[in-house]
Amino acid sequence: MLNPLMIRLSSMSLSAIATTLCLAYSTLAAQVPPTQPPLERPNSAIARILSGHAAVAISSDGKVVAGVSQDKQIKLWNSQTQAEIRTLAGHPLPILAIAFSPNGQVLASASHDKTIKLWSVPTGQLLQTLTGHTDWVEAIAFSPNGQALVSGGGDKTIRVWRVAAGGQKFKLERTLTGHQDSIYALAISADGQTLASSSWNVIKLWQLSNGKVLRTFSDNAFGINALAISADGQTLISGNGDRTIKVWNLPAGQVRQTLTGHQAAISALTLSRNGQTLISGSSDNTIKLWQLTTGQLTQTLPRQSSSIEAIALSSNGQALVSGGWGDIIKLWDLQTGRDVTLSAPASKEQRQALGIS
Repeated sequence: MLNPLMIRLSSMSLSAIATTLCLAYSTLAAQVPPTQPPLERPNSAIARILSGHAAVAISSDGKVVAGVSQDKQIKLWNSQTQAEIRTLAGHPLPILAIAFSPNGQVLASASHDKTIKLWSVPTGQLLQTLTGHTDWVEAIAFSPNGQALVSGGGDKTIRVWRVAAGGQKFKLERTLTGHQDSIYALAISADGQTLASSSWNVIKLWQLSNGKVLRTFSDNAFGINALAISADGQTLISGNGDRTIKVWNLPAGQVRQTLTGHQAAISALTLSRNGQTLISGSSDNTIKLWQLTTGQLTQTLPRQSSSIEAIALSSNGQALVSGGWGDIIKLWDLQTGRDVTLSAPASKEQRQALGIS
């Protein structure tokens, strides 16, 4: 007798098959009771093939929102009017991560096609394509001064790209090795000195200037999907597949606090500029706000219809953008808890209600 799932998969595109497998796996993992050990480790190529494809970013001034859809395109919106500015196209395979440069003039995109593309935000022009990775790229981050860009993904390496003095183009400065699994997340400290990277159950801290490993943390977390570093560089936060958020004391190399409340894997994290508020997104379709110093859950935004795959916060801490399965990209006013869907036409009432500056 034919398996109905196999019949369905045989009639679907590779992208749709991967999406179905990821959703099924995420659902199954979420059903494991907290007191039971997590599921066996998944095959990375299957479980993460489209992870984070609903990537989002917001410029430092909060004026431009970027979001990725399943059609391998990036859309830019005006956050105040919610009007679409332009569409960026050029990757032949799904885009897994995007990031604005600190000055908001450049958008970087990382893809399953093994490349990173750099785009001019004002014009939409493709400025540069960075090549060198031998597998998909799913994590990217700019240094605070915008002179360095780091990338990581399926080839288990981290590439450090840097703009030469007086130049405009990024060039490969060095390749960091040491992870035994795909790179899931990257974060750079506010002073630009420390790089944090995560893979399955390992976090590494690196000296960004010379590529030296400073510290390695091991954590049976069922996949460390997201990272954030506090502004003072003393605290690292990890979002994990076992439904927990861990707050690490970096000088001591120890977990200071474990935050619980999500019912499925943590997929995204972001910190307010003052370091007081932590925001988490999860496969349980929720976004939660936490008081970082106390670990108290302060707010849960209205439950969504799909898994939250990515979140980004404006520098003033008022506007949050979230991306989920099915191209659902939303802009939130954290003061009111109201949202507007950017990936579909917003009603006049929604636009008036949001009023984000």
